[in-house]
Amino acid sequence: MKTTPSEQQTPTGEVSSHHIDSMLNHVERIYHSVTGHAPAESDSDKPYANIPPEKDPGVHVAEQMERLLGMLGVSGEAPLTARWAPPTTVSSKSSAFVIDLDLAGVQRDDVRLAVNNNLLSVEGERRSDSERGKNGAVGWSEIPTGRFSRTLLLPPDSNAAAMTARMRDGMLTIEIPRAPAQTLTNKNIAID
Repeated sequence: MKTTPSEQQTPTGEVSSHHIDSMLNHVERIYHSVTGHAPAESDSDKPYANIPPEKDPGVHVAEQMERLLGMLGVSGEAPLTARWAPPTTVSSKSSAFVIDLDLAGVQRDDVRLAVNNNLLSVEGERRSDSERGKNGAVGWSEIPTGRFSRTLLLPPDSNAAAMTARMRDGMLTIEIPRAPAQTLTNKNIAID
C-alpha cells in the first residue's frame, strides 16, 4: 500500500521513522538481491548511519537509494529491463505528428515498434563495440548500451493505422498523420 507524503509525516511535518525504516529495509533487500550477501552489520547499536541534520530525512534516503541504484547501473525511475531511453523529440505539423528518436549506433533490425491501445512502444538494443566485434576492448565509454525502451501516448487525433517509420543516419523518424480520433488496438510497424 502506497502512502502519500502527508501520511509519511508526523504532525510537526517530519518524516516518520517508520517510513525511513521501511525505505532502508527496501534498500537492504535490493542490496541482498543484487549481491547475494546480507548488508554488513554495524558496530554501533544504531541500525543505520546518522542523517545529516541539515538534510530532510525523506530526501536523504531517496538520494541514497538513487545513488545505490545508479551504482548498480539502473535508475529508480525506469523498469529494470531497460538500461537507457533514447532522446526523443515530438513535433506537430498541420498534417501529421512527427517523433524523432536518436538511435545512433543502433541497427534497424534491433528496433521494434508497436502500437497497443494508443500507446506507441519503441524497444530495442544498442550493442557495445565489443559485442559487435569492433575496436577491441573498451577502456571507457559514455555511450549507453544495452536494451532501451520508450513508450509514448499517441494524440487522440492521430491516425496510427497510417503511421510510417524510417531510420536514416541513426535517427528514427515516425510520422503519424492527423485524423479523427480513433483507438488502435494492436499493430506492429515496419521500419523502412
